[in-house]
Amino acid sequence: MKRRRLFIVAIFILTLTSISFGCSVAKQTNVKKDESEVVKPFPTSKQKFVRVVGWLTNDSVLIQTKKGKSTVFIKYNIFSGKEKSILTVDSLISDVQLSPDSTQFLVYAIQNDDKVNLSVYQSGDGSMIMSKDMEPMSANFYWNPESVNKIMMIVFDQNFAYSAHLIDTETNEFKKIPTTSPFVSWYSDNLYVVNRKDLQNELGNLYLEDSRDQEPESLIVANILQFAVSHNVLLTTERSANSKEVTYDFRTIGFQTIYKYQMPREYDELGTFIPYFDANFTDKIFLTFEPYESKKVSPNGNEYRLVMVNPKNKTRDVIMDLMDNKPIVSSPDGKKLLYGYQFEQLISVKDGQISNLVSSSERIY
Repeated sequence: MKRRRLFIVAIFILTLTSISFGCSVAKQTNVKKDESEVVKPFPTSKQKFVRVVGWLTNDSVLIQTKKGKSTVFIKYNIFSGKEKSILTVDSLISDVQLSPDSTQFLVYAIQNDDKVNLSVYQSGDGSMIMSKDMEPMSANFYWNPESVNKIMMIVFDQNFAYSAHLIDTETNEFKKIPTTSPFVSWYSDNLYVVNRKDLQNELGNLYLEDSRDQEPESLIVANILQFAVSHNVLLTTERSANSKEVTYDFRTIGFQTIYKYQMPREYDELGTFIPYFDANFTDKIFLTFEPYESKKVSPNGNEYRLVMVNPKNKTRDVIMDLMDNKPIVSSPDGKKLLYGYQFEQLISVKDGQISNLVSSSERIY
């Protein structure tokens, strides 16, 4: 009997030890998982940080740095800290932009007083896809999300007159196209929308136009403030019936309203002020900064809340409070946001945690 009791006690102790060991292993596994998701700031000991250009994958970004007189583009994994230089440019950079699928990026660089260069590179290894020299002009670029080889370029001369050009990166062809406004966004492979407005008026009319000039233009929405297109969703910001609010109207690719979202209206001498929002929105996730009340725009900080709107479910959730209104752009999976004028910080959408992406506070503006 005594031996039986001893045997039972031994089995009980052994079981407790196994459970304890199992919990210990589980805890260690969780710790390792958490550590793998800790952001490792980009080191600036060898080069000066200029800005994060954008997301390449869910855990890597393209970083623009300065080393001596050269600009160096680096692929950087924000969790492992691994970096790879893929391109060095010796000209003065005017603009850099990633393609919608992040497989390519364009560099608009000033060669000298008489020449600028537009080049497109592969994001993987920095190999050149196309290059073209042109006369120096102020330019905006709009990459087609459905046909990555198509880029619309709007150029402005010294008198602020504009012209639109379609660039085919596969054939290196530049073709002038008709458009009735410089405020444009691609809508499909060949169609684009334009906000036709008087510079003295904050309201404009949204039209659908064709880069092939084969179809007549058509009016989509009248009296809008701004617009954006992303993932087959058209967003227009409009005046509300309540003068203290502004309306965000989410529409399908066929222009039917999915959901209307109201937020407090801010304004200045030029009219209604629209805070930054994530340009990679979908019909399920839209992230933006929302003012606490309707008022004149203030230079003070911490006057916004970061909110997530689900147009499909017609819901709104607050991610963070007391935020500054700065540019944001979401990762491909929508779980993280680059934040800041140089995208030097990272916000976790899940818990609102902010991490620094750069080891130094030094900035180049």
